[in-house]
Amino acid sequence: MQFETALPLVLMPMMVISFFLNRQAIKDLRLTVLCLIAYILSVSSFILFDLRHKFLMTSAVISAFTAHGPKGKDYLKLSDRIPAHINSLWGVYKSLLFNENILLSLFFVAILLFGIILFIKTKQKYKKEFFFLLLFPVLAYVLFIGYAYPIFGPYVFGLLIPVALAFYLAIIEVWKKFFGKVLVVLFFALTFLSVASYIQNQYLTKYQFDSSAGTYKNQLAAVEWIYLDAEGVRNAGSGKFGYFVYSTSTYTHGPDYLISWYHKSHPTILFESKKDVITYLILAPHMTGDNGAYDFWKKNVLHIGNEDKVLLTKTFAGGIIVEKLEIGNKEPPVDPNYYQGLLFR
Repeated sequence: MQFETALPLVLMPMMVISFFLNRQAIKDLRLTVLCLIAYILSVSSFILFDLRHKFLMTSAVISAFTAHGPKGKDYLKLSDRIPAHINSLWGVYKSLLFNENILLSLFFVAILLFGIILFIKTKQKYKKEFFFLLLFPVLAYVLFIGYAYPIFGPYVFGLLIPVALAFYLAIIEVWKKFFGKVLVVLFFALTFLSVASYIQNQYLTKYQFDSSAGTYKNQLAAVEWIYLDAEGVRNAGSGKFGYFVYSTSTYTHGPDYLISWYHKSHPTILFESKKDVITYLILAPHMTGDNGAYDFWKKNVLHIGNEDKVLLTKTFAGGIIVEKLEIGNKEPPVDPNYYQGLLFR
């Protein structure tokens, strides 16, 4: 199940609860209708997806919460599920921090607690909004108790928005007190120090060479060589070439993006993820002990026969191997279930 896609369906009962908490909204029919329309528009792409795919996501949500069918390997019993979900919920609040060190976490919690105390003691204009935003993720996780599998941070990253807004309201409130000013100043001072340290380590220090196949420089070296070699072939005739990428991961975005980017400065050379007379294979290192991975991939996925000629093989840093093949005209197409492409969002 695509948890991120299904999340708006889970938020529906939360929207209903928020209306019952706001008596003025219940009395105002126009406001209710407008809010409903706004909600439908915000999730319209999910609704259209579900309609087109026979309510795939709705069915997935129902089956996930009712736990019908065989239990997966990550299935959590209720005794394990509650602490796991509480830990995930705390992760939602902590994701607001740039660096999750103990000191920054303590100042974060102190500002929120001080803000809660001040909002409880005084009649502030945004009191209801503050508590609704602050407890919004908690309410979501109460509904998630029925979900019997781990909830990872990226799944619920959208819940960070109400947390950030609640923290903003807490800062405004505690800033009215001297102790609150001290907490806020220390919190942002530590945050800025963390940001400065990150920038220093990430961008201002000397680059440490990484010998793995996943690094940008190693992949770029392979792509640059392919284009240089293809330039010589293009001068002899064709300017179109095929290419495929082998990777142990699900996607091959790194080499795909580099080839697409490099094409902008070499428009006369076109690489497509399909077989051509000259086809290049970019082979990332296979898993340890899986020595037949390349041959299996070529035979069963790309349907490359023994009669196809390997014109050139070159190895790059990180164990990246590039093979230049001459493909025959009678070659069958690749496996229809195989997909390789760069998705721009």
